[in-house]
Amino acid sequence: MVNDKWLETMPHTSITHLPSVGSDHCPLLMEVQEIPQTNIRYFKFLHWWTENQTFLDTVRSCWNRDTTGNPMWTFHVKMKRLAATLSNWSKNQYSDIHVMVKEYEGKVSLAEEDMLNHNTDENRTKLHVVNAEYIRYLKLEESILKPKTQLQWFKEGDTNSKYFHALMRGRRRRLFIHKITNEQGDDNIANAACAHFKAIFTAEAQR
Repeated sequence: MVNDKWLETMPHTSITHLPSVGSDHCPLLMEVQEIPQTNIRYFKFLHWWTENQTFLDTVRSCWNRDTTGNPMWTFHVKMKRLAATLSNWSKNQYSDIHVMVKEYEGKVSLAEEDMLNHNTDENRTKLHVVNAEYIRYLKLEESILKPKTQLQWFKEGDTNSKYFHALMRGRRRRLFIHKITNEQGDDNIANAACAHFKAIFTAEAQR
């Protein structure tokens, strides 16, 4: 009933089929909910980090820092510290990939225009350098989008990022829980979830 632009703006839209009363058609109830974003960011290792020349030195420097405690505690601290270090390192190295792609699109256009107006060795070299950087950021953007969409048939070189962003929104929408109704008819998702797991853990503790 809605297009991708609607889901991008209002992702928590749900449709409920109401009972038909006095008609052979079921009315549809559309609800648009405003749900506050928690913005919890989990660490995710990106395989293209390993292609950066400073990656191994960054990992080695962080991992070799002294840590006190038993072996398991030391391992936990090192892993937590390494995750934070790599997250900050990635921000410093790559900033916002999608912004960089847009920025280099403009740089390539300007370099092409300069070469058309003045076909000199300097302008040709400038175009090649800028174009190489543009392709590098395109591949980085592609490597980020590829695992997020979980498409096994992803073709190398396909950089239709708008399409993949649409697929990611669709996947998040399919995973979103709109409503839960327990035996008492309570549709509060948080209360139902807490009661369910409390019953499980209480039963295990009593065994």
